[in-house]
Amino acid sequence: MEQAGYKIHENIHVAESFEWMIGRFLQRRREQLHFSCLKSTLIFGLADPVGVPRPGEVHLSLTRPLEDDETREQFDQFAGNDVLIARDPTIRGSDMQKVRCICHPQLAHLKDVVILPSSGKIPLAAKLQGGDYDGDTFWVCADERLVSPFQNAPVLAQKGKEFFGIRQEKRTLGEIVEPTDFGTDKHAEALLRIALPIACQDKPLGYITSYCNALSYNRRSNGGLWNDGVMLIADLHDLIIDAPKNGYSYSAKDFDMFLAREKLPPAKTLRKREYDTNIKAAQDDNAKLLDTLNARPKHHSDHILDEILFNVINPPFHAYLQSFQSNVVNIARQVDRDPDLEWALSEIETDPQSKLDFNLETEQEALKAPLQVVVSLWNRAWKSERDERRKSLLEDCVESYKSIKPTKPLSLWKLRAANAAPSHWDRFKLAVFARARYKDKKRCIFWVAQEIVRNVKSQSKSGSEVVNEILDIKVPKRPKEWARADSFDAPPIDGGGEDDDGDGSEFEDGFDEDIFDSL
Repeated sequence: MEQAGYKIHENIHVAESFEWMIGRFLQRRREQLHFSCLKSTLIFGLADPVGVPRPGEVHLSLTRPLEDDETREQFDQFAGNDVLIARDPTIRGSDMQKVRCICHPQLAHLKDVVILPSSGKIPLAAKLQGGDYDGDTFWVCADERLVSPFQNAPVLAQKGKEFFGIRQEKRTLGEIVEPTDFGTDKHAEALLRIALPIACQDKPLGYITSYCNALSYNRRSNGGLWNDGVMLIADLHDLIIDAPKNGYSYSAKDFDMFLAREKLPPAKTLRKREYDTNIKAAQDDNAKLLDTLNARPKHHSDHILDEILFNVINPPFHAYLQSFQSNVVNIARQVDRDPDLEWALSEIETDPQSKLDFNLETEQEALKAPLQVVVSLWNRAWKSERDERRKSLLEDCVESYKSIKPTKPLSLWKLRAANAAPSHWDRFKLAVFARARYKDKKRCIFWVAQEIVRNVKSQSKSGSEVVNEILDIKVPKRPKEWARADSFDAPPIDGGGEDDDGDGSEFEDGFDEDIFDSL
């Protein structure tokens, strides 16, 4: 874009490319649905080593305050407040608990970890989706808007693995080989022969999680977090999440048999959530987000995700995309001519002193038929549903355009303004193509003559104006940090790639988030 020098309001291809890029950006925000909360953190959890926190209390001390990247607001006052603590994923109603946060002198040396009580009947970590203390991370939140109205749900007794039909390998290392083979290759081979099939078996964890979400959403089965079926599936989820290290074996077939035994609806019959349906409708690269939002402009539901998506997230995204389409795309669609691309032809037509060695009308007429073939191949390519067929037609389209030659091999056509510049024939052919009236002509020109278009536009007056505008708003890259060779504690050298500025602002789609601030 910067090299070609196109203005977004003057070319439909550029405008629609921006529309697609903005749609992808907003779609990613819809898929993530992340909301920043300054008074919260994700942190490792440890069991209390000295017995200070009582049941219902946790200890948390930070080395530095939490800071909002945009407002620079800071927060570090967890101690003395009620906080919410949870593990991901939170499935059942009791997987999030309200506790009291303290800061005790005996634990003051333990920084940036949350210390959970080691006393009580049920470990606090076990209440949070079957957690433990082997490296689990916990979400701790002190935001009064969430903490104040929250009430703890009772932690109910859970069903055991026998109830769900989970098989467990219980043999010990000493039982898998003869005593004379302890510590030998036979011992290791026997262990791997048993452990590898368990570790590599298909794990139905995602299948079970999706089913639990769908069942809790389903109105026909009286869904909700406290539905009997949902609580059973949550118990199963707790067991399956650590299946490999516990030696559990459980397949999707076993799960289907369990559903049939408990008379729970089969997974295939459960209705998809409105949230999932709306999100997935815009996941296709060729889908336009605005079309998806137009299909469901308003929604009423008693489910929190649906309410957030349809009535909080979608409306401003819908308004922004509609505004962009009205004020940019529709304006660009009305622009049918590009004087820069037609300049080579206009110069010949308006210069009375030019002495041509060819007939202008004859040369233009000779280009009509081959250019029509190029456009036909282009349209056929994008109508094809097979990727291989489309690729082949597009290659033929480019080659067909390149193969178009003048009626007479004059030396004039070979002239170039510079070594790397396109020939006079390339510019003339492009000018005739740009003036011709073909459907989807502008998109086709970008594909078959992109290098020539870029050169012509960048050398034009309007092109230089666009480049200057971009340079005025372009954010310079952050300088690299170089370590001194004689310093062992110098900061590490930035290992980013050629296009990596180290600030995490580059998106996988290949565009920079800062560009939206300049629109």
